[in-house]
Amino acid sequence: MPEINSEVNNLVFFEVDRALQRKDVNLAETIAMNYLRAHKNVDAEWFFLLGMVYYKNLLFKEAAIIFNKAHVSAPNSLKFALQLARSYQMLGHYGKSEVILRSLLSSDADNDQVLMLLAVCVDVAGKGEDALAFIDRSININDTNAEAKYLKASFLVNAGYLDSAISLLDHIVKRHGDSDRVAALRSFALERQGKYQAAFATVERLMPNTHLHAVALAYGRAAIHCDTNIRIDLFDRIKKWLKKNESFLMTNQDRSSLLFMLGDLADKNENFEEAYKFYLEANSFACVERYDRSTVSKFVNMCTIYEPNNIRGTDNNRENIFIVGMPRSGSSLIEKMLVKSGVVFGHGEPAYVGGVVRLISNGDILNYLGLLDNLNKSSVLSLANDMKTAYRLAGGNLKHVDKMLFNYQFVPLIIKLFPDARIIHVIRDYRDVALSCFAHNFSGYHPYKFTISDIIFQFRAHIEIMNRWKRLFPENIRTIEYERLVYYPTSVMSDISKFIGISQNYDVTKFYELNTACITSSYSQVKQPLYRTAIGRWRLYQNMIDFK
Repeated sequence: MPEINSEVNNLVFFEVDRALQRKDVNLAETIAMNYLRAHKNVDAEWFFLLGMVYYKNLLFKEAAIIFNKAHVSAPNSLKFALQLARSYQMLGHYGKSEVILRSLLSSDADNDQVLMLLAVCVDVAGKGEDALAFIDRSININDTNAEAKYLKASFLVNAGYLDSAISLLDHIVKRHGDSDRVAALRSFALERQGKYQAAFATVERLMPNTHLHAVALAYGRAAIHCDTNIRIDLFDRIKKWLKKNESFLMTNQDRSSLLFMLGDLADKNENFEEAYKFYLEANSFACVERYDRSTVSKFVNMCTIYEPNNIRGTDNNRENIFIVGMPRSGSSLIEKMLVKSGVVFGHGEPAYVGGVVRLISNGDILNYLGLLDNLNKSSVLSLANDMKTAYRLAGGNLKHVDKMLFNYQFVPLIIKLFPDARIIHVIRDYRDVALSCFAHNFSGYHPYKFTISDIIFQFRAHIEIMNRWKRLFPENIRTIEYERLVYYPTSVMSDISKFIGISQNYDVTKFYELNTACITSSYSQVKQPLYRTAIGRWRLYQNMIDFK
């Protein structure tokens, strides 16, 4: 095997780079592989170049392997580390990406690319405010970075700050020019504002000639709100667009988001068999981590044998309210009804409780119960005071409702810190929960949601855990059935109001008039009056799905 000749090396490097610029990734890969097979002592730059060939050909697993070799051979290279972090993100391994990026940040706190990629990781983890903070730092360091501004606009839309998102998009157009991506983000913002015609018109002019999946996604989301005949026609157009562009560079996440949208359109058109096929395919592309039932079962067993000690914080007039349960069970509806009272502040889904769990367990969340009762009185009071401060910074002196649903795992911690906390456990027919979770393209960490059977397993595990907490803390927990809430909203909310210590002197059914953000996938539902059509929807799919 010959040694590398620098002149030949530069020539081949040039040929590969030129092939990439022509977007001929197959030729680039052939040239690079032939050269690597024929020579020894290949330097890290060559590994990087081969990695880029794979990356641009959407072979992210292969790209990550090659970039890792380059990173190991040159650990101080920012370029190699960043591209490895990007590859992990494309694979959906945001945790691995975050480890690399935080290491880079510790040595270079003012790198706009590191901050931008780190913002993506924390946003996926459900830490929206942290994501906005990182992206703002990135933009402050490099105001010419249009990609960071696009990301910030996307974060603002997802967080419900729609006017701010539209203002930023106007700035992007003035500073960096208009683009299909700006149009897609503007359409998303308008759709979430309920301005469906404007959302549709914003991207309609770009279809079907655009290659950008976000435009097709925005087009489809707006189409869901069109009249039936128009919607059916648009559904066929989007399917043709996807078939035409299926070989275009598109990540699994991009493809799954389009498939979920097509499933929603098919469902809206009452074509449930086709909807199910789209949901099934969408979940197969979206799944990046296998659901571990054994770990869940282990945690359930820990909960069933847990016995709390008597070290508690201090009561604070039922100030802290927590809504827990499974997604798609009506938690956003209850939150909006409470906020309508004017004496309750809705925090959405903050990571406050989870942050305390990670702190006391040193990241070993599965075993936090074994460490919980090691806290002394001083530590409990300090943690409780820190959390009160965090809630009050956002919500002032109102009562605070935290609807991070998976806090059901941490009820003993909540009661330890806030002995008079009020915990609303919302439940719904498990079959409707399973269908709704399966059909939704969640952000954040939901490894159970990619198969119906795993969703049902998770549902039953959460019920078993909550039954244990109800036996231990019966005065703190009230279970609310979604179906009863929808049929008898005034009566149910009257019970909840007494439970949390407020007077119900308002019309709870007018919750949709609130001009507040909803950052969950229920954003469109809570902007319309109560409806009952979601009850028993699983029956529409019972010929295709085994709900046992």
